[in-house]
Amino acid sequence: MELNLDFSSRVNRPSFRQLNNSISYNNQYHYEQGNIYLKPQYVYDAEFSLDYGIFDFKVDYQYIKDYIHPTVVAIAGKPGTVAWMSTNADRFQQLGAQCVVAPVIGCWRPTLTAGVYKPYFTLAYNGSETSIL
Repeated sequence: MELNLDFSSRVNRPSFRQLNNSISYNNQYHYEQGNIYLKPQYVYDAEFSLDYGIFDFKVDYQYIKDYIHPTVVAIAGKPGTVAWMSTNADRFQQLGAQCVVAPVIGCWRPTLTAGVYKPYFTLAYNGSETSIL
């Protein structure tokens, strides 16, 4: 039996394309643009795992501060036309659990994996908070 508790943190900085303020024309209804106000996102991961014989169990939690996500903005004066850009949300959280069974059968080692993940993410839309499933 083996128990592990891991923690990691990292910084994901926006790419130049995400920061570039110019507007790219894709077609008459779709533009892309950068966001010069985009902040880096800080990612924190915690994981607990238990390995017991042919079974591996894992529970993990992820917290992202200043989460970078795609946003669609309507362009004023052009009905049906939108611009895609990256923006920062306050935070993104995710909780997950996973089980792996890997028995040895002769020279074979089939693996069965089952897992479930639940994101916790809220955005402001038209002045109210909207939870994203």
